[in-house]
Amino acid sequence: MRAICWNSVSTIALLAFGLIGLGAQAARAADVPLKAPAAPQLPPWQFTLDEDTRFYSWSGSRGFPAPGGPVAPGGSGAQLYMPFSLGVVGQTAPEHKWEFNVRSGFLWSQQTA
Repeated sequence: MRAICWNSVSTIALLAFGLIGLGAQAARAADVPLKAPAAPQLPPWQFTLDEDTRFYSWSGSRGFPAPGGPVAPGGSGAQLYMPFSLGVVGQTAPEHKWEFNVRSGFLWSQQTA
């Protein structure tokens, strides 16, 4: 005589009831009316400011020869360079996208002999 394990019987019963429950849920889900898809949300306008500051300085022990004269002592100098840009991106309709970009900058230099 073979003994039946209660653990396996309870597992089979739970599996059967679970499958019956899934079938009932699928039938109920088919009766639920679907919502209409929402209109696509347009992203807001995006503004981007990009700026980079660079400062250079130099000095040298060797100068430039003056016209018709001796070589001048060493020189030095400095430069400030600041490029920047402003970008604007937006969408007024799903099929219309607008992009604008403006670039400019600032430059300052100085050199001594």
